Amino acid sequence: MAEAAVAGMYRKTLWAGIAVGAAGILIALLTNPFMASFGALTYNGENGFFVTLTQIVLLAPGACLSFSAALIAAALVMRHLDNNRAGSGSGVV
Repeated sequence: MAEAAVAGMYRKTLWAGIAVGAAGILIALLTNPFMASFGALTYNGENGFFVTLTQIVLLAPGACLSFSAALIAAALVMRHLDNNRAGSGSGVV
């Protein structure tokens, strides 16, 4: 039972990494239309909400893609460790 939970954990982590990466790419592709419609093109401080929203939209793709890479790498490490543990009982290291 515990082995099935561990096997499912790296799959969930891998799919979460792929989803976060896809969201980051989607946000990066939609940044230009967003900036044309809602973005604060001048940062004179008149409307703090749109300035903050613009900064979040501009920083989100980098954060999403970095976090996606970390999740995918963690999933690969978990799978490798799981395979090593399963193989160590038979004498294979």
